[in-house]
Amino acid sequence: MRKTLQRTFGLLFFALVGVMTGTAQNSFPYSVDFTTAGDLAGWTAVDDSPTKGVTWEYGTGTYSQADKASKMCAIMSEDASSKHVDYLVSPEFTATAGATYYISIKAQYKGYAMCGVQAGKSATDMSANAVISDDVSSSFGTYYNGWFDYNGVERAQTVKVTYTATEDGPLYFSLYAHSNSSTDDGSFFFVYGIDIEEDKPGPKALPYSVDLGDNQRGWAAIDASDVPGVTWAANEFYDYTSGKYTPAVVNKYDWENTWNDYYVSPTFTLEAGKSYKVKTRTWKNNDPSAFTLSLMLGTSQTDASTFQKITDLSMQATYDATATEDHVFAVKKSGDYNLAFLATTTTGTNEQVALCYFDIAETDETPEVTLGGAVETTALPYNITFDAVNDVWTTIDASADPTTTWGFNDSWVNDGFCPTGQYSAIPSYCILQDKNVVNDYYVSPAFKLEAGKTYTVKTSTGKMYDTPAVLSVEFGTSNTDASSFTKLTNIAMENSGEQYENSYDLTVPADGVYYLAYHAVNTTTENFAKYAYLYAMSFGIEEKTGGDEPVVEAVEVPYEISFASETNAWTALDASETVAVTWKYATGYDGFYNADGTYSPCYSLEDDWGKPNDYFVSPAIKLQAGKTYTVKTNTGKAFNTPAVLSLELGTSSTDATTFNKVSDIEMAENSVQYKNSYDVTVENDGEYHLAFHVTTNSTESPLSAEMYLMDFSIAEKTAPEVTAELPYEIAFDSADKFATWSTLDNSDVPGKTWEFTESDFNSKPAAFMGPDAGSATCDWLISPRFELQEGKTYVIKMDGDTGTDNATSVILDYFPDSKDKDNAKTIAWIGSSLPMTDWNTQEPITEWTLEVTKSGSYYFGFRALNQTPNQEKDAISIYSFSVAEQPEGEPETPVALPYETSFAEEAGAAGWTAMDRSDNVSSTWSWNSYGYTEYDDNWQIVGETHPCVGYNCEWGTNANDFWVSPLFSLEAGKTYVVKTHTTTNRTCLDANTSSFTMKLGTNKKVQGTFTQTIGEIELNTVYDRDPSVFEFTVEESGNYYVAYNIFDTNGQNAYGYIFDFSLAEKTAEVQPVATTAVTDLAATEAGDLKTIKLTWKNPTKDVDGNDLAADAELSVKVFEGETLLTTVAGTPGAEGSYSYEPETYAGLHEYKVVVVYKELESEAATTTLTVVVNGINGAIVIPADAEVSVRTLGGALVGNNFSTLAKGTYLVTVKTVDGKVKTMKITK
Repeated sequence: MRKTLQRTFGLLFFALVGVMTGTAQNSFPYSVDFTTAGDLAGWTAVDDSPTKGVTWEYGTGTYSQADKASKMCAIMSEDASSKHVDYLVSPEFTATAGATYYISIKAQYKGYAMCGVQAGKSATDMSANAVISDDVSSSFGTYYNGWFDYNGVERAQTVKVTYTATEDGPLYFSLYAHSNSSTDDGSFFFVYGIDIEEDKPGPKALPYSVDLGDNQRGWAAIDASDVPGVTWAANEFYDYTSGKYTPAVVNKYDWENTWNDYYVSPTFTLEAGKSYKVKTRTWKNNDPSAFTLSLMLGTSQTDASTFQKITDLSMQATYDATATEDHVFAVKKSGDYNLAFLATTTTGTNEQVALCYFDIAETDETPEVTLGGAVETTALPYNITFDAVNDVWTTIDASADPTTTWGFNDSWVNDGFCPTGQYSAIPSYCILQDKNVVNDYYVSPAFKLEAGKTYTVKTSTGKMYDTPAVLSVEFGTSNTDASSFTKLTNIAMENSGEQYENSYDLTVPADGVYYLAYHAVNTTTENFAKYAYLYAMSFGIEEKTGGDEPVVEAVEVPYEISFASETNAWTALDASETVAVTWKYATGYDGFYNADGTYSPCYSLEDDWGKPNDYFVSPAIKLQAGKTYTVKTNTGKAFNTPAVLSLELGTSSTDATTFNKVSDIEMAENSVQYKNSYDVTVENDGEYHLAFHVTTNSTESPLSAEMYLMDFSIAEKTAPEVTAELPYEIAFDSADKFATWSTLDNSDVPGKTWEFTESDFNSKPAAFMGPDAGSATCDWLISPRFELQEGKTYVIKMDGDTGTDNATSVILDYFPDSKDKDNAKTIAWIGSSLPMTDWNTQEPITEWTLEVTKSGSYYFGFRALNQTPNQEKDAISIYSFSVAEQPEGEPETPVALPYETSFAEEAGAAGWTAMDRSDNVSSTWSWNSYGYTEYDDNWQIVGETHPCVGYNCEWGTNANDFWVSPLFSLEAGKTYVVKTHTTTNRTCLDANTSSFTMKLGTNKKVQGTFTQTIGEIELNTVYDRDPSVFEFTVEESGNYYVAYNIFDTNGQNAYGYIFDFSLAEKTAEVQPVATTAVTDLAATEAGDLKTIKLTWKNPTKDVDGNDLAADAELSVKVFEGETLLTTVAGTPGAEGSYSYEPETYAGLHEYKVVVVYKELESEAATTTLTVVVNGINGAIVIPADAEVSVRTLGGALVGNNFSTLAKGTYLVTVKTVDGKVKTMKITK
């Protein structure tokens, strides 16, 4: 297993290139086919193994089913005495510095050794080789039981690596067989062919063609998007029409950010005066509006600003592998050029385009466009008055269907610009109306501008007829491509018929050629949607050389900004002891690192060798005395920085001494975005600046800042929010009722949102969402606040309708805690037709439920969602809404004790429920037939799979999940015992961050009632182990639930498995007592002069007078003297007996009998028996308690113990208890 894992890391995948031949070559392209070569064809073996002997050779490979013979190959055989350190070295080639070499190897492997690819300068000395790849063997075909091909499928595979030479000179390639084992028995490599191609640097020759699905050599991607990171890559696309996957260069999905990505060809040398035809094959999926794909001409593979558009490409909707789209172009100036595909979008998208084929060649056809060469620029300063027709400025109509655009106008009759009260027009260039969308640029000539310099842009403009259209000044890098433009500022023009003279500062991000433009746009969807009526009277640009700062208009409240994009509105003020590092825009890996591993674009201040004392200052904001403003911030920190971030208020964007602290911004953890809110007041009306200020007093890390800004907003503080009472019901039949709800416009271009209408398409009053031509729609209609309780279920009802052809979806959402777009959670995706229809019954659905998992404030919202701008047909009406607590059902009946269940079958989980109280509710406890599989320390499976109740981690949140029992009735003063078998898995055990506890609670839907911990369950992966056993009591009698609770702040580490559960009352242990003694104990002779029999009756009571159980197990021990003769099993009241033959039959025998019950012994019952042996009369039995005396025949008293007497004849006198005396003569 470990060897297999070692083989799987860092592997490269290749494709066979070239034609295999059997002739060794020393030039490129090179190819050798070992299956027909007859020998190693100029390749040599170098054996550097610890024990030499086995190395590369020419031999027999695997068996070809098709050829009915084994394939010949270069083979590296197994080596049982040494590990592989063996090289198969190519013939000598001559390397060209900068050239790339493509090496393809067709091979199979068996075993665990590795095969690398190297490049060097010697055929014998491998010590200085460069490693191209350390191991490519797992991309070879597998041995597959010795087959080269089987059932028509070839098992040998081709892999490819690339190598770029750094210098001219001799060049050898080698296959390097090596291993981490001490020996390589069982490891083989079978190499059937090797191809090598050379790609030298420099322009590629024409004609040139390439299948981009098979070969992307020399092509490169430029990601010029606002938020870089997702761009072109080799992949495959699925054409739904043909039902096939096809390799190509495909855009990766980017749901959030716009595209501005180039895929750039190698360099070609093109000549002025010649025409060139480009053939392309491209593909698009369902939505043709998501992407604009253009064919571009430039002079760099890294600088997007060098490119000019040749044409837009149409792209195939149904893929045709033979069709091409052809365009002809020419260049103004001979030189080296690059062609490129440019994909642009206006929004994030999950649509897809593919680049499949490219071809360029000379042609005699007439060019569609002539491009290239240096752009002629206009010197600064530059000024122009638009008092006549000019051909210096150009237009771009970026409307979806270009028609009307900018033009000269000096006619009052034709709506020229007329100052208020005048009846003659001032000459201007203007745009009046556009029957399509107004989205038009009036573009200046080219200017050469430098980064680091400031330029003053002067405008003279006006508007007419209270147009809702907006005029802005923008700068870009192309006079034909609208997507190249960036907004400098909107031009504020409050009144119609008034001429506005404005001045703006411009800086550019890099040296280059730029164009300035007036940009007219109208995003309204209501009245005057086609209006423009915007006028430009003059324009000027010059380098700024000093003097007074231009007056910048203060912004109005409310004001908000996301620092996800670069902004010129905020300024950095470095008040450090040494002016050095300050605030800057950061994106990609330079952005803010979130706890989930993603990066957020932001403004950041990192290590500052000038010691942090830096402000990031807002534009001037108009504030009024007597009002309270709410400032909201979204910030973060990293690396446990000791620096302090504060929010401050001042009156200057350049003087740090004017700022006073509003509050320090508290941030306890790294990689967490903290959203905070602060109240701000001012003593006097005026213009103020808010600023983020970083300082530090640390002596250990005096340069550390590591602060990050994501969002900022300021708004006038609204009245305290009112909590709506439940049950709640509203009919949207008046503007006043509608006003109790709020809207949240999250569309790409905010503006149009939910509104009240007195008469909708059904002539009814409603909360209404209609057309929104500005952008794709994402708008919420949000309820008042409700206080909802954990564990309760709420019923939501609504009545609504949609227009006949409505395409905008309705989604029912809820917001925990705050009305934040990132906080929305979905209850139901209703769809584009109201009322919603049940797919199964076709009945309308107007009612939904929400089970609340956390007590707190909640809002409900109707979201209107459309991936494209709403059209006239799109119409949604909400007539009424209600929410109420769902009544509780019948009380749950407690389950009787003792209770026991196994989760080996799903039926065992009946009555149990899961309660997910993680921050993000998703996966939780459930019964699973796949259950638990045990793995040992080496991740080898132990035993079988065990069905059970399981919890299998939770990504992107913490884990806090309960598996709750049925209800039990428990009594105070009693002790209860819980037994359960559980495990976790190795991931959880190794992380050792999860807690697995058993808890007691009173409400199975409210985690706060589970306050009593019954026990901590050990984290253990062993299935077959003793159960966890816990004892507990309750303070108050009542109904309770037992719950398993798994908790981990990192949900992906949490795993738990439960196999059974039992709960029972603990019974008091009865202390055993001894029995009474046996009765009727007697010892008698059996009559055979050698056997004695003992009899007795077993007791029926214990010493406390309690009857013994009829089936009580008694052990009766029989002793002679202190010697145990036997143990007899018995039951209470039974007759017992024991017979035996003593070693000495005659004489005195003393007996005792003891009863053993539950390891306790009774008192002993005793008896004796004296056996007298008469030589004539035989044996005489002497009864118990009789007095015995023994004398010699002469009358001398010798005692009464027969066993000690010497042989002889004696007189025995026996006196019984009744006074009778008998004298006998006996012989021993």
